[in-house]
Amino acid sequence: EILAYGMGIGNRPVSGPVRVIIHDEDLKKIKPGDIVVTNAANASFSSYLDRIKAIIAEAGGLTSDAAIMGLNVGIPVIVGCNDATSIFKDDMLVTVDTPLGRIYNGLTKVL
Repeated sequence: EILAYGMGIGNRPVSGPVRVIIHDEDLKKIKPGDIVVTNAANASFSSYLDRIKAIIAEAGGLTSDAAIMGLNVGIPVIVGCNDATSIFKDDMLVTVDTPLGRIYNGLTKVL
């Protein structure tokens, strides 16, 4: 089941639990392997990139902070994912398919 879609950056699908980040102080909630869902990534995310498995951002395009951070450290990113912070909830398991820009419910095998 496709929950949402946007523009994918990266060439590998990943799965994991969601961590919704609305405010910078929410960054402290990030656990290793989390898929972070946010309105827009900013410089505050830099200290947590070693824990993040993927980023899903409502805002942004290929030159957004989320896209650039992902490219720099090899984290899959989906940008332009409308209403992501409303659709996704903490601890949901999702699969991020960056080649197609899709986010699936649960742990899904994608090619």
